Amino acid sequence: MRRASKKALDKFIAYLGTLGLRDESFKEYIESNPLYYKEIDHNRVKIAYEMAKPHLNRPKKIIHIVGTNGKGSTGRIMATLLKESGYSVGHYSSPHILKFNERIWINGDDISDELLEESHKRLFKILGRDISRSLSYFEYTTLLAFIATQDLDILILEARSWGGI
Repeated sequence: MRRASKKALDKFIAYLGTLGLRDESFKEYIESNPLYYKEIDHNRVKIAYEMAKPHLNRPKKIIHIVGTNGKGSTGRIMATLLKESGYSVGHYSSPHILKFNERIWINGDDISDELLEESHKRLFKILGRDISRSLSYFEYTTLLAFIATQDLDILILEARSWGGI
């Protein structure tokens, strides 16, 4: 009887997920989110950022790195030097090589699974399902980096075509 109840509960929880009535874990969310969209909509991320902005305590300084090549290594070198100089610093880069956590580096370490999940739940709650789902992989994860790195002295991030936020 107990197995049948657990199976029924798991099936019901999965059904709620299809209706958008259950919180998705970060892993579930990111694996189902498209990497790219056919049409670029610069307003989509700006609207999402404006929604999140009142809930953020942004780092005191944000450094955008732009260019074709070398953004990731330049950012990591800068972040390491700033950390060694006594600043609390985050670095957001893409793509990751082995695990998503590599994208958000905080004070010398990749973001923990726990902080990543906590930041996702907070951002998803702020934006809601529809806005969160409308964002590309990169757009959502960039906003996620803002949530995860707030209260730091400095955030270094790669700028994309909408890097002015």
